[in-house]
Amino acid sequence: MNQNHKMNSCYGTLHPEIIKTSQLLSSICQRTLTSPEIEQLAKFCLKIAVTYLRILERRGLRIRETQDESEFQGIASDCIADLFICDKNGNLIYFQRYFSSRLENNPTEEDPFLILRQLITKQVQQHLTKLYAQRDPEGAKLIRNVRLTANRFNELQLNKDVTGEYISISNPDLQGNIIIYRPDYAELQNVFSIIFRANISIDKLVYQVLAELSTHFECDVEVSIFDLVKLIHQFRAAVEKMETVQKAFDPLTTQKEIELKKKLDKIILSLNKKNAEKYVAKNKLNLDQGIAISKALKDMSNDALSGERLDENFTYLQKHWNLLTREEYFNSLRKTFEYFVRQFKDEVKKSIINNSE
Repeated sequence: MNQNHKMNSCYGTLHPEIIKTSQLLSSICQRTLTSPEIEQLAKFCLKIAVTYLRILERRGLRIRETQDESEFQGIASDCIADLFICDKNGNLIYFQRYFSSRLENNPTEEDPFLILRQLITKQVQQHLTKLYAQRDPEGAKLIRNVRLTANRFNELQLNKDVTGEYISISNPDLQGNIIIYRPDYAELQNVFSIIFRANISIDKLVYQVLAELSTHFECDVEVSIFDLVKLIHQFRAAVEKMETVQKAFDPLTTQKEIELKKKLDKIILSLNKKNAEKYVAKNKLNLDQGIAISKALKDMSNDALSGERLDENFTYLQKHWNLLTREEYFNSLRKTFEYFVRQFKDEVKKSIINNSE
């Protein structure tokens, strides 16, 4: 009864589909599944995967990179694709191996659906792990470290269900207590504000957060791994921002930046003088070209001072000469401007090196 209640709460009333799932999986094990039935099974698996992805996104997990609803379909398709690899006779190899042993002992009508749902959930979680490793390598590393924490402390263990992956702490004084409390994000955030320190290791942080929570509840406590990683990101970013602000108000740093700015201004002044005397005055450049080059070099100087990544040379120049085309730039201005850029960068490097000594 409990299983049916869970199933209905997550996926709606699916009794006719449960019956059809049982028939399809039975056909797979007997190797009598037809092409239309494979297509029907694929659509049903896709529906389960999409629904699960939506549940995870409602919980705060970043599934889609856009707001396009069709992105759910694309990700879900990638999640289940490996399940539908066929042998030369058209048999679904993975499904046969997976379900043959699991449906041997007089399964109930609901068992095939529940087993299939577990399989799709596992496939989605595995695919999302790979996806996040590609999107956010640092985040993937954090997830691994949080999982490893469960291996380092006897009181901790990892749990999974259709809503996600959790790490829990057991209270040894409450043997036999089956109640598990899941704190919401706000409660977890409050505990983080007490425990978090810039130099604390991930395993100690996770353990101390769970231990602190367990002191307030007379039951076992489990926390979403995703919520933990999200909060670690959030608190680390806050620390970095604070350190940046403190650095900005460091008198020594400020003085060095003032000195560097003076040096950069001298470099620009020197290059502008060369520009005017050796190029504009001798008609190698017209006045508009000379002014555009001077302003572009000044923008480069400002970006260098602020630590910004320098743009493409053409971009700097076009900003101050709207009618400039790439063809005109390459034919008449590129060599001259790149000469000034090289001069500027060489002098900037010298100034930065001298300023850091």
